[in-house]
Amino acid sequence: MANPNTSNEAYDVPDSTDWIGTSLSALMPVEQTLRCHVCKDFYTSPMLTSCNHTFCSLCIRRCLSVDGKCPLCRANDQESKLRGNWALREVVDAFTKSRPAILEFARTPQQPLEAIPASPKRTASQMEDIEDGSNHNQSKRPRMSTRSSRTRGAEATATIMREEVDAPESKDPMDYEPGKALSIGHHLVPCS
Repeated sequence: MANPNTSNEAYDVPDSTDWIGTSLSALMPVEQTLRCHVCKDFYTSPMLTSCNHTFCSLCIRRCLSVDGKCPLCRANDQESKLRGNWALREVVDAFTKSRPAILEFARTPQQPLEAIPASPKRTASQMEDIEDGSNHNQSKRPRMSTRSSRTRGAEATATIMREEVDAPESKDPMDYEPGKALSIGHHLVPCS
């Protein structure tokens, strides 16, 4: 009979290889960057060395107390030059909190594409029906692309500028009378 304390689960330590064979295997290198090069666990109070490497606070302090060198590049360093890497600490905290749920999702078999309901967006044929007027739902108008709306805006601006150039200039700027329509280009605009 097998000892329950020696089951495979007792030796299953979470690490970046958990992502291998899942639908999110690209998260393996992401997780590797969030782990200390000394202890191989997620950073605990990450500290930045003067050579710009990051380690757990306890790990780098132990290494520097032994030989005074960075464990990665072997550059001389001092404990007094260490700086907290708080942005990385926040990233590690967020990742470790969401890791179990993301890993469970990655390990769950995904539905085939045919089983996923169709998008509520209009198809090209539906758009043609709308342009032809054969669609009964006329409450929505088709969206314009950003490029076409920019082009229309540029054309309108150019037209206004041409009209302003063509407009006759008043000889006396004091000719303005309240309540009288002003002529801008070829259009009459009532004054308010």
